[in-house]
Amino acid sequence: MGMLPIFNSEPGPAAWVSRGNTLRSHGRFREALRCYDRAIDIDPSCADAWLEKGRLLQRMGHPDLALRRFERVLEIDPAREDARADIGRIRESLGRSARTPA
Repeated sequence: MGMLPIFNSEPGPAAWVSRGNTLRSHGRFREALRCYDRAIDIDPSCADAWLEKGRLLQRMGHPDLALRRFERVLEIDPAREDARADIGRIRESLGRSARTPA
């Protein structure tokens, strides 16, 4: 008998982010956070996971935690204008300078 190829059945980070987004849309925030964390565990440079985790933390009333996640997105990919906009909104709501590093 021939050997069967071995496939990794673990979903990739994009699948975990997608699951997290679905759970978030159903109000299942803690489960969504676990999905974003799993995506980050698989690929710490997954900017989408950091971004969505930040957005959820902001929605849950943790703007300072969210801000750090958005800053991490910019460390990974400085061109992410969505993260830059989210940082501006948080800083504005907290009464801080809305200016974000370029």
